[in-house]
Amino acid sequence: MFILPFPLIMTPTLLILLAHPDDETGCSGTMMTALAQGWRVILACATRGEEGEIADPKLATRENLWQVREAELRCACQILGIDEVVFLDYCDSGMDGSPSNDNPKSFMQAQPTIVHQQLVQLIRRTRPEAVITFEPYGIYGHPDHIAMSRFATTAFHLAGDSSFYPEGGSPWQARKLFYFVIPTPWFAKVRDQMKALGLDTSGFDSLAQFLRPSLDTQITHIIDVSTFVPQKMASLSCHQTQIGPDSGFYHLMKPEFLSLHGQEHYIQVYPNEFEPIFYTHP
Repeated sequence: MFILPFPLIMTPTLLILLAHPDDETGCSGTMMTALAQGWRVILACATRGEEGEIADPKLATRENLWQVREAELRCACQILGIDEVVFLDYCDSGMDGSPSNDNPKSFMQAQPTIVHQQLVQLIRRTRPEAVITFEPYGIYGHPDHIAMSRFATTAFHLAGDSSFYPEGGSPWQARKLFYFVIPTPWFAKVRDQMKALGLDTSGFDSLAQFLRPSLDTQITHIIDVSTFVPQKMASLSCHQTQIGPDSGFYHLMKPEFLSLHGQEHYIQVYPNEFEPIFYTHP
C-alpha cells in the first residue's frame, strides 16, 4: 500500500465511469487533484438517478427528478472543474429487488454489447491515460454500480482490440484501470463519530451488510486529497435531493467530519505491475 503525492505531469486524460449523479463524490478529490496537475477529466454517468430519494418535495417530483439530478450533477462538476460530462441515457435501476430493476430501459437490463460499444467509443474518442470505475461489489451493492464496474472493465480491454466495433473509432488501449474503494474502517470511523455526537447511525448501519473487508487488503493507492476537501463538500452540497437532514451524508458535511474526507482509495486492476495513477514525464 502506498500513500502517493501527485507528481507534475503534462496533459493526459482521466476518464471516470460511474452510474448516478452524486457517485462522483467518492473520487472527486482525485479528479480535482488531476485537474490541478494539468490533466483533462471526463465523467461518464450511465443514468440520471431518477429512482433516488427526494429529500424535500419542494426540490423535485418523481416525474422531473431525472432533470433535477442532472442539473445537480452539472452543478457539482462545475465546482470540481470537470471538462466534460457524458450521459449514457439509461434509466436508474433502483436498489436491488425494487420494481425498477425490471424496467427494460434500466441500466441493469442493458444489452452488454450495446454498453460495451458505447464505452469503447467513448474511450477511443477521449483516449484516456487512466480509467476509474467502481469496485466489483459497487460500494454498497447497487445493481447499476455493479453493472458499470463489469461493463467498464470489459470495455477497457475491448477498446484496444481493432476487431471489436471497428466503426467505433481507432483502437485505444488506456494504460491503467483502477477501482475506487471506500474502506470498511472509514465507515466505522463515521459511525463511531456520529454515535459520539448523538446522531442517528441507522443509515450507515444498513450499509454494513454490503461491506467487503476483503477489499481493504487489495488497496494499492491512497491519494491525499486533503487540499480539496472544501471543494468536495461544496460539490456534494449540489446534490440537494439526496442529502436532506435525514440522510447520514448530510452530517458528513459538518466541520466535525471534514477530517474524514482527506484520502481516497483505489485498487489497481491493470497493469499487473504497480504504477502510480499519475506519473512524471521524463
